[in-house]
Amino acid sequence: VPQNEDTPFHPRSPYGVAKQYAFWTVVNYREAYGMYCVNGILFNHESPRRGPTFVTRKVFVPSFDFVLATGECHSVREFIEVAFAAVGLPVRWEGGPMGSVDEVGVVGSDQRVVIRVDPKYFRPAEVDLLLGDASKAKRVLPWEPSTTFEALVAEMIQSDMHDIAQRSNHVAATQ
Repeated sequence: VPQNEDTPFHPRSPYGVAKQYAFWTVVNYREAYGMYCVNGILFNHESPRRGPTFVTRKVFVPSFDFVLATGECHSVREFIEVAFAAVGLPVRWEGGPMGSVDEVGVVGSDQRVVIRVDPKYFRPAEVDLLLGDASKAKRVLPWEPSTTFEALVAEMIQSDMHDIAQRSNHVAATQ
């Protein structure tokens, strides 16, 4: 079920609770003090600038709050498969049940393990599905997502490869 601006909050982590607190603080200041304040209700987002601790890296209109989302839902597994395929390494999943700690991603005829699940990143309480409905933003702003999932993965791979080449050149220059 896609979530929109009217979907009730149901935070499942201290981080989620803090985001909800910030949302209502903005609403309170807007309503109580007449301040120009706007919330953006953002869903999972990626870019080449995302930090290394995240799984994929290891407007303004007065008095409105908007959901900005693509309306698509992609799993970490999908992200990994698209990224590895883009560099010519199709991943096969083996081991335990899908999404379990025992499942591994392997490549090549030698069954080289390239992906392992680290249990420390499992969250004790997780939302079932986050899928944003951005129809209000599309209608009022007007706004449309402009980058496809595949293009985003390709952009992130190119950025990482550029960074690796830069580091390699730096190391070679200092030797």
